[in-house]
Amino acid sequence: MFQYALDREMVEFNPFAAISPAKSIPAMRQKSRERVLTDEEIKFLWTAIDQGGGSDSTRRALKVMLLTGQRNGEVCGMHRREIAHEWNGWWWTIPKERREGNKGGEHRVFLSPQVLQLIGDRQGYIFPGDKGDAPISANSVNHHVRRVVPGTGKAPDYGLPRWTPHDLRRTCSTGIRRCGGHRDDMDLVLGHV
Repeated sequence: MFQYALDREMVEFNPFAAISPAKSIPAMRQKSRERVLTDEEIKFLWTAIDQGGGSDSTRRALKVMLLTGQRNGEVCGMHRREIAHEWNGWWWTIPKERREGNKGGEHRVFLSPQVLQLIGDRQGYIFPGDKGDAPISANSVNHHVRRVVPGTGKAPDYGLPRWTPHDLRRTCSTGIRRCGGHRDDMDLVLGHV
């Protein structure tokens, strides 16, 4: 509130500017996530996603996140107009206005045969929501991962230790390095500036 007033020159200083909630209240300190799924967890999850209920869009989006290492919201918003065939294969170009966190310009992602199979020949949004005129939301995918789906046996996080869709990105990143890729290779795949 004081920062708002300071920005609008309603007060001359913010008496709370030096107070850091993370220092004053340890429970408010942000914790860095470092969760990377193991090979065994990935194998289990690949099958569990198909058996754990949820929409077709949600199931396919989770798998594309794991295969491409791209951000949840960017994958969920994938549109057919962003996919093109070039002389060296199929590419997905994420426009700069859809890049999460203002990560720079557009980002190009090579689409493997597995990803192309998950995309199929769908037109419009690749992962449509219930009405089809908009994509599924990243929040709905996050919620699906965390919830129980009655009648399917799906437990929160598919029965694995807690993970989030962003952890699939971190898992892909770690996999690139484990396969002998350099930091620059990982940055190119993930679209780091």
